[in-house]
Amino acid sequence: NITSTWNILFTSIKEVSKTDGVDVKGDPTISGTLATFNIGLTYPGNRIVYEVTVENRGSLDAVINKINAFESDSDAISFKISNIKVGDKLASGAKTKFQIEISYDDNVVSQPNVLNNTLTVDITYVQDLNQEETAKPSYVVNEYGYIANKLLLLFDGINNGSSSHSNESKVWKDLSGYNRDGEIIDGTWEENALSFNGTTTGVFLGDKLKDLFKTSNTFEVRIRFNEEGEGVRDVIFGNWNYGIVNGVSYERRIDTNFVRTWVMSDSYVLDEVDEDHEYNLRANQDTTITWLFDKENSKVDAYVNGNYISSVNSPNISNFNADYLSAYIGRDGRNGYEYNPPLNGKICSVRIYDRLLSSEEIMNNYNNDIERFK
Repeated sequence: NITSTWNILFTSIKEVSKTDGVDVKGDPTISGTLATFNIGLTYPGNRIVYEVTVENRGSLDAVINKINAFESDSDAISFKISNIKVGDKLASGAKTKFQIEISYDDNVVSQPNVLNNTLTVDITYVQDLNQEETAKPSYVVNEYGYIANKLLLLFDGINNGSSSHSNESKVWKDLSGYNRDGEIIDGTWEENALSFNGTTTGVFLGDKLKDLFKTSNTFEVRIRFNEEGEGVRDVIFGNWNYGIVNGVSYERRIDTNFVRTWVMSDSYVLDEVDEDHEYNLRANQDTTITWLFDKENSKVDAYVNGNYISSVNSPNISNFNADYLSAYIGRDGRNGYEYNPPLNGKICSVRIYDRLLSSEEIMNNYNNDIERFK
């Protein structure tokens, strides 16, 4: 006879705080470990925090061995889960609490296309046998598997349209929900990437990222270079304001294969940062590169294939406050300027976030790139 029992469930949900503009349309409902919220959010910045109580009413001690979180539907509505992690124990008869924050993204500037969102959180408890557990983060990914929180732009080579691929498309559809579509200049499509010809190809964004570098942000790209870097400057992301330089460029540096960060404002000689992150970006290799533009700490961190490489430090990074008005993927905007040729290579995916990603989130996106762009 088995006399032990296994019974872990949500027992209460309590509202902790909320901002003006949040319309609570009814109390949350609970069924076992399923919680349903009915919230109306009026304008960007609205948020509400709930505290969820989990109770172990069985006779066996338990421990969390997995947390999966998946956010679908609308990027304008975000969720944040806190105060719970892999390795947390829940003894028989004990209870614990964690928080869920539901918010209307501060950066939304127009009515979202999708007005509802669903968060599915799978918290798996197993019997506690006093084994060592490795703490893992809980974060929300979108339907493509990438981190969803504060995603400003998503270009995807597999779905270069709304939900499919077209080799004839002259626009690279932004899948973030903010409609920052890019105009393709002289690019050709392959099965899962846009090919840049090294002379004229670019994806023009204009002023759609105007305020990007006025705050901390993250830029990620899945890329393959067509040739070695000696004598070549492969501009991946750039901005040029015709006569007055106000830009941050990410690229592979001329005369080396190194990752490069370039920051300049108002003139060729004022407030310039021009530094290499010494990591060889070889030709004909699929690579995910991540730049973290950290305004608060006045630095730019570089990651390659999910791993931290190095930092560029300068007060000019935190002082940079210029509009980003002529943004391009694949070139810095100076068409035909021999020292600044456009990218020669292929781009599978571009992601831009209005925040700094954590190292765990960067690794998630890299692993997702490997899975999607085999």
